[in-house]
Amino acid sequence: MHTGMRAGRRITATDVAAEAGVSRATVGFVLNRTSSQSISSATAQRVLAAAERLGYQPHGGARALRSGHSRIVLLVLPDLPVGHALRELLEAATVQLAEAGYQLVVHHHVVETAVPLWSVLLPEVVLGFEPFSAADVLSMRRAGVEHVLPAEGDRPVAAFWPAAQGVALQIGHLAESGHRRIGCVLPAEPRLAARAALRAEVLRQACAAHGLGAPRTALIAPDVAGAAAIVRDWVDGEGVTAICGYDDELAAAVVSAALRGGLRVPADLSVLGFDDTPVARLLVPSLSTVAIDNRALGRYVAEIALGALRGRRADSVPLPDAVRLTVRESSGPPVPGRRIF
Repeated sequence: MHTGMRAGRRITATDVAAEAGVSRATVGFVLNRTSSQSISSATAQRVLAAAERLGYQPHGGARALRSGHSRIVLLVLPDLPVGHALRELLEAATVQLAEAGYQLVVHHHVVETAVPLWSVLLPEVVLGFEPFSAADVLSMRRAGVEHVLPAEGDRPVAAFWPAAQGVALQIGHLAESGHRRIGCVLPAEPRLAARAALRAEVLRQACAAHGLGAPRTALIAPDVAGAAAIVRDWVDGEGVTAICGYDDELAAAVVSAALRGGLRVPADLSVLGFDDTPVARLLVPSLSTVAIDNRALGRYVAEIALGALRGRRADSVPLPDAVRLTVRESSGPPVPGRRIF
């Protein structure tokens, strides 16, 4: 018997019951494998066959409520642009969690959101790159979320990001190459303002560690026009011989501006990027940069979530060794008698 379901409508357990000629409760007992109920083998087979014919899929939220396991890990990100590095990280985390039987859902948290996603999805773990507010944690607890990371007392999850290590590699390479006056271009993107300020502070500390003066810093858009003005002022007016980019995109803008202005890279100006994105390898001259193993970081994020499900604190998961300097054509020792921009 096939009752003929209307196209486009979700098949329900009630439809399966009608198709199999049994009660809705019987369908529930069979599909949930309720051992306390005596259902004949013939009836169970009839229900399963009806469910297969109709293409029935249990409702995820209802299944989660019954079992207490949604198999969902919710990763809450701040309102940030999603670039190459973050995409690689999320892909690796998704694969690692999928292999363990969990689905990663990524959510860009906006304070004004009417209904928090954790109240809708019923995730087993909510993981934030930054600590959650007390109000958010209370909302998660009320929604039944058992594992909220970072837990109180844990280091922030985003502490894995090796910004300080990467900057130390940039400045160490330039100092060892003989550069004494260094600049750094930072993103003018408002959503990255806090991270740009942190990078500037880390840069100052790295320069001081090598006995260098305070670095020049400027906020620019990733275009040649903005970079050209900075390069001109720093090279001609302040004797800067090397510029670090917050990322490869800004570093590429500096290289392009320098070349268009008649400077030689690296003879007149060394340039270093950060992230080792494809543009670093395609640029001419190829870009020296800090390479980050984003996939290792993604696996680390997944392991934090899986560890929480096993009762393991996030701080017990070792941080990956995921940063190194890749020296290419855009950096080298400063050459005396360099050209003026």
